[in-house]
Amino acid sequence: MPPTSISRLDCVTISIDAAMKQVKITLLLLSLLSLLPACDDSFLEENRKHPESYLLDGVLYVNPTSQFTGVTLTLSGLHGNRYKVMQYPRILHFASLHGEIDGGGNLTFDIRVDPFESTVNLEPLQLGTIILDISDFGMLSIPVVHYNPGIPAAAITPHQIDLDSVSIEKVFNISNWAAGYLFYRLTAKPEWIRLQEQSVYEDSFELDSTRVLFPHSQTNYLIIPDREQLVPGVHEGEIILETNDPEKPLLKVTIKVVVRTFKNPDTMIPLEGMVIDAEFDKQSNTALLITRNPARLIAYQPDRNEKREIILERNPYSMQLSADHQLVLVGMNDRIESFRLSTLQRQESFVTGFIVTDVSDGENGRYYLSDTNRELFSVNRETSELTNHSATPGENRAEGDVLLKMKGKPMLLLSRKENSANGIYLVDISHPDGAKAVKYWYSGYGTWYWTTEDQRLLFSTHDGKVYHTPNETTGEQIRESGKFIPFDSEIENFYYFSSFDHNAERKTIWGAYRSIHWMDRNIVTEFDDQYYNRLRTITLNDYVFSVGGKADYYKTMAHYLFTTRSGERLLLVKNVDSNDLTTDAWHLETVNITKE
Repeated sequence: MPPTSISRLDCVTISIDAAMKQVKITLLLLSLLSLLPACDDSFLEENRKHPESYLLDGVLYVNPTSQFTGVTLTLSGLHGNRYKVMQYPRILHFASLHGEIDGGGNLTFDIRVDPFESTVNLEPLQLGTIILDISDFGMLSIPVVHYNPGIPAAAITPHQIDLDSVSIEKVFNISNWAAGYLFYRLTAKPEWIRLQEQSVYEDSFELDSTRVLFPHSQTNYLIIPDREQLVPGVHEGEIILETNDPEKPLLKVTIKVVVRTFKNPDTMIPLEGMVIDAEFDKQSNTALLITRNPARLIAYQPDRNEKREIILERNPYSMQLSADHQLVLVGMNDRIESFRLSTLQRQESFVTGFIVTDVSDGENGRYYLSDTNRELFSVNRETSELTNHSATPGENRAEGDVLLKMKGKPMLLLSRKENSANGIYLVDISHPDGAKAVKYWYSGYGTWYWTTEDQRLLFSTHDGKVYHTPNETTGEQIRESGKFIPFDSEIENFYYFSSFDHNAERKTIWGAYRSIHWMDRNIVTEFDDQYYNRLRTITLNDYVFSVGGKADYYKTMAHYLFTTRSGERLLLVKNVDSNDLTTDAWHLETVNITKE
């Protein structure tokens, strides 16, 4: 990095031959040192009177040396002129005080320098002046200085920086933990980044500029990408710094930046309209969704990447699979309809006269349903007769708009979506013509029921707690079994979930964290199904959506998540984060979660 020659501004140059190249100098100090005057008056005085006098626009750097060393000045247009050394500092010794400029304009003399005290300092030590008398030219003064910046110890971290596709900036550190001054010059950087010292306002570190780092200190630089000038894809480059550290003359950082294509991958399938409900049938490995605007029933088979859909005649409000997994039950405005899972063909239709907020197969020849007043009804599949089971007042009255049929048992669990604290009713439906509330547990479970595949456990979306499903014979309190903690936080009340999925094959439970926008937690988390330990967390991918004809990436939140039967893939039903975009951009995303 240090130059081996110093140039004046007009016609005279001075260069140090190979024997003097061990002297360490820097470009940063060149402009400072070029005008230093002599300060040592211990010199020979001869022929002080001379018609002209010139000051070399540069300096001669010296170190103590036991041998004579050649110094050459190139003086254009003075070939053949003779010179005589008129004065010089006492620590300098000349092999000869006379000489002649050769035919190439080179004036050469040999000097030896006595030992002297040298301390590490950012400022040069001024030793005096050499004055030459050049025939037919005049007096030429050459400042003599010594410079000792010490030996630094340069380091840079990290050596690789990934600016991925969304990073606004990232930081690297330059350190110097030795007693010498570290000079570093920026010799290369990618055109698509800008460098700025982190602690300096509006700083810009440009190519070929040199900076100094004091002993035992460090500094940080921001790397700010400019993706606008790059085509989509992955781009790599290097930041290279030259230093005066003899052990590390070069410092390098490899930079990678990703420019997004503003195109969603094939693993993201757009959905038209607003998703109202979603289910997943592990037997057929099929995801089922209902949407509004337009009103549709959608079946998606991830193994074949196949999506089928039909138009619904009325807006849907709820959906659930029949107990035998052959039918899809859809609660609509004014009716219930069932559809064959394998073909999506309509099988049944029952007029209700009200909005069906939830529906469940009672496995007793009846479908059970609720309305917006949280009243419990059933419809006889043979006669289409509708019965209101909440009409009878008193302690046997049950109400709710969230229904779950207990597998193999004549029992329903009822809850209320909007009423705090979303307590649970246990309802006996062993007599098809009647429904009797057996027990009520006043606690908060959230707006949906999510259970293990065997329904042994019940998950609360309200706070991530895990409960044993109630025993209908003992009427005991619902026992708490544990808690899902999606991330470490002292504020556990913020552990809200939108949905859960249990995979008995993998013995894991996945939870979709219901992100609070300012907490920036767009994640899904995997837990073991025995102790509920957190196994891994996946940050949700952004989604490309066009607003006003311009595509951009938006954060997303998973409203439903399911694992495939084998547990190799995660199926996410997502929308853009409502704080980012006040519109619907629903989509399905499949994620490979196989652990190698």
